[in-house]
Order: sequence, then structure tokens, then C-alpha cells
Amino acid sequence: SILLLLNLIKCKFRTVRVFYTQSVYSLFGDNWSLRFCAVNFGCRTFLFLGEKGMNIYRVSFFGHRALTSIRETEDKIERLAKELMQKNDFVEFYVGRNGDYDIYAASAVKRAQKAIGSQNSALVLVLPYAVKDVEYYKDFYDEVILPLGCDTHFKNAISKRNEWMIENSDLVVAFVQKKYGGAHSALRYAEKQGVEIINLSIRET
Repeated sequence: SILLLLNLIKCKFRTVRVFYTQSVYSLFGDNWSLRFCAVNFGCRTFLFLGEKGMNIYRVSFFGHRALTSIRETEDKIERLAKELMQKNDFVEFYVGRNGDYDIYAASAVKRAQKAIGSQNSALVLVLPYAVKDVEYYKDFYDEVILPLGCDTHFKNAISKRNEWMIENSDLVVAFVQKKYGGAHSALRYAEKQGVEIINLSIRET
């Protein structure tokens, strides 16, 4: 069947990733629904039918390449990640790998997963373009995705990747103090999109 064939494709390629699904109509009663799914693997896109999905809460992280207050920031992210994992059916944490904040955010999420279990969460590395050492990244991240495909010019790839992350997120967790740079631009874009924002650089009073 189509479903069996595409499940085999998913098993063969670890990085195959569903990044858009839309329920079309009910099939086989309440437990299943027919879904049109766009699945990106490198430069190729697959379509398949899938099971009715659970509610997924998506979080993106944006911050400065050089970070101060590292331990304090990591602790805040770890506490927040635990809280989100306990409140939601499934949480996807979207991170890049373009500086200190991305690295420390990923480490904090991994610690949260280790503390309370990773069965209802995934740490997802969102790449702006293809890289040679992707196998190395797979050892740390739960998933590695390339949502833009291969047509985006490399000079625009990071900003377009950031926009994709924001457009597909319920929450943006940022550490932005400066009023310039990529992290600041991402924060402004999230504001325009009406996405909920937590800026960890703003101290609680």
C-alpha cells in the first residue's frame, strides 16, 4: 500500500521530516484521517498518508552569537522546557546552530529531556542550507531538517530559515539585548507575526 511504502521510506531515511500536514477527510473512523503531507528530505519532497496526529506545541529559539549570563540563561531555558513538556502532548524545540545562544539553548533542552524524559519532545536542528557534517549533528539532535530545500540563495538562507521557524512556532524564546543583527530581526518578525515571545534578557522585577 501507499502507507506501507512511505513508512519504509521514512525508516530508510532518518532525516525525512513532515513539515506540513493538512487533514482532508476522515478515513477508517475516528482513529485515522487522510492527510496530505509534504515531507522534505534534502532536495526531494514526498507525499504520504498518515495517522491522525496529536497536538504539537512548537518553540523556536533566537539569540545573540556571543552570550553573557550563560548559566543563568541555560537554567531559565531548562525550567521553561520542563514546564512546556509537562503541559503539552508533544513539544518540538526548533534551534539553529549559529552562535552561543543556539548551542546553550539546545544543551538546556537536552538536560530537561534527561531529567523528565524525552518521550513527548524533540530537539530539532533547523538548517538554513545543506552541510557536510550532518551525520555529526544527528548524534546530538533528535531530528535535523532542511525546510527551505535547495533553491534559496545562501546569502538569504539564514533569515529565510528564521522566518520559517517563526511562522511554524507557537512560542519564540529569545535572548535579545541589541537593536541590530539577525536575532533582533527575528524578534521583530515574530512580533509582526503575532507569535508569543519570551525575551530572557529582560530581567524579572
